[in-house]
Amino acid sequence: MMTTIILTVSLIASMVINIVFVWYTRNLLNYLEMTNEEARVILDSVAEYEAHLTDVYGRDLFYGDATLESLLRHTSNLADEIQEYIKANQEIINLEETEIENA
Repeated sequence: MMTTIILTVSLIASMVINIVFVWYTRNLLNYLEMTNEEARVILDSVAEYEAHLTDVYGRDLFYGDATLESLLRHTSNLADEIQEYIKANQEIINLEETEIENA
């Protein structure tokens, strides 16, 4: 009798803890997705800036300017880093969603 009560309480506690963990994981995924979306917006802005800078650099007046060339290279590197960040976060989101669906 006592064993049944202990097992029942343990089962209920385990179920509550699992529900809380699933809820918490879903909230984290939502936050990560929101952060990822904001990073995409920033990447779009950087891409627009890079296109504008490339256009300015291509003009006869500025062509070959070392400062603009360096700025263009730096902008391209920044865009690549943001793209890697988005890609890594998307992989985490997909992995976590798969694990939640399998639970």
